[in-house]
Amino acid sequence: MELGIDDGGERDSVTKKLMDIGNREAEHIYIKHDGSLNKGMEIVTHPMTLDYHKARMLWAAAMEMALAKGYYSHRAETCGLHVYVSRISFGKTEDAQEAVIARILFFVENHWNELL
Repeated sequence: MELGIDDGGERDSVTKKLMDIGNREAEHIYIKHDGSLNKGMEIVTHPMTLDYHKARMLWAAAMEMALAKGYYSHRAETCGLHVYVSRISFGKTEDAQEAVIARILFFVENHWNELL
């Protein structure tokens, strides 16, 4: 997954602190530049399950530190949260996968205003 944080700059000191928090137990994250952000960076995780994110990732500590340094994600118009899902999780065959993807697209298109 990728989470943009903005309005705090691209500061090496903050990058190091985020990396120290996010990689305390194992190499979970890296930080990269994102041209769509004004003064921020993107936190990128290595592949992991949702359960692993919830149980092992120190998101609360990382976000608390980012907020304290002036970064925002939910209040910045430039940020996004990108979640990548393996096609295999949608079914064993390409037809099954395509059917699930079609239902997801249908849901998003029909509930766009609520999602936005």
